[in-house]
Amino acid sequence: MSIYQHTNSSSTQWTVVHDKAFQRAIVMLPENIPNRWEKMTHHVPGNWSPEDLKQRYEKLEHDLLMIVSGEVEFPELLNKVEPAEVHQGTLAVPDDWKKGTLWTLEEHRLFVRGLEKCGKGDWKGIATEFVVSRTPSQVASHAQKYFLRQNTTNDDRKRKSIHDITTGESDQTSVSLPRFNKKT
Repeated sequence: MSIYQHTNSSSTQWTVVHDKAFQRAIVMLPENIPNRWEKMTHHVPGNWSPEDLKQRYEKLEHDLLMIVSGEVEFPELLNKVEPAEVHQGTLAVPDDWKKGTLWTLEEHRLFVRGLEKCGKGDWKGIATEFVVSRTPSQVASHAQKYFLRQNTTNDDRKRKSIHDITTGESDQTSVSLPRFNKKT
């Protein structure tokens, strides 16, 4: 049984929210405190008995020892939990996780125009007024790559990039960039 499949006597499912509260309770109530498990029931949401919490602690302790000893690998799923999922108490990983999509030439041109009008640092303005197909975070990331590329010399560049298009070239339509074929 996984540590996230534990239920209590009233069939309440153990969630990440319970886990976080339990971890805080463990820190607040060290081992030497009398009636530790009874007091912990007041800090963990749900209808958990002192025995439920003690069993949970022993299970976690056992699992940690197994991971530390190398007998069991650390679950990769736990490295991919989104903060919103932690607050909702679920561990479901979305099926649509994917790598980002490449910026089109048109998106880059709009980015450069937005950079001229809004200035460096106004990623939200550029995203909402110019490159509406991208989020402010994506615009900021693109800008970071763009400025790094502008600071390199031609000798350091291994190949042409969309980031080579600057403000003076953003309105030109005949920019020769390599075509990338998707590998299948």
